[in-house]
Amino acid sequence: MGSAYLNNNYFVQAIDCFQKAAQQNGIDLLAHIHLAMAYQYLKRDHECFNELNFCKQLLFQCGSVYRMFQISQIEALVRAERGELGLAKKILLNLYKEAGRLKDDYLINNLLNNLAYVFFISEDYLNAILYSKEAMRKSYKHIDSVLYLYIVYSYFKTDQLDEMNNAIQDCGQEPLETHIQFLIPGIKAWSEKNYKQAEENFILRIANQN
Repeated sequence: MGSAYLNNNYFVQAIDCFQKAAQQNGIDLLAHIHLAMAYQYLKRDHECFNELNFCKQLLFQCGSVYRMFQISQIEALVRAERGELGLAKKILLNLYKEAGRLKDDYLINNLLNNLAYVFFISEDYLNAILYSKEAMRKSYKHIDSVLYLYIVYSYFKTDQLDEMNNAIQDCGQEPLETHIQFLIPGIKAWSEKNYKQAEENFILRIANQN
């Protein structure tokens, strides 16, 4: 039930279910990881870090490498959103190096997506492009359409407009999420100083969200 609520963004209900699961079994690592994820989405950093610290203690009992990667990535994302971008990058880059040593494609792809996000919000646009492209190249199952947005916007911000237009053409071949379908044409219009069209696209994106 908690996972179903979490997948549908009902975070308060998810927390209630995972707390009850944890009460039934105090050393249920998965319940505490999911609690940390839910707290992360709600920006409740203090509770999130408490859960992550408890998860780290439980790791010594179960010795799960995959759970260690999961816990560390949640911590990195929380720290990035708190503005601790240098530390977040360091955590993710160390994990990426270790995932490469393990030759685990799933972990590598997951880390590339998170690295692209953290470098993007850091406004380090060249690295955002680099990691986004690598994430696409090594996509485990399907490409997260937000990567196209990182690439298009990063090219725009670094004034590489020819590359931006090429990336937009590539986007046209992909089934993008609805809000990105409005954002990318808006960025293109903005790059051409067609501000009215850009505004219309951005307003459509907001209307679609509501």
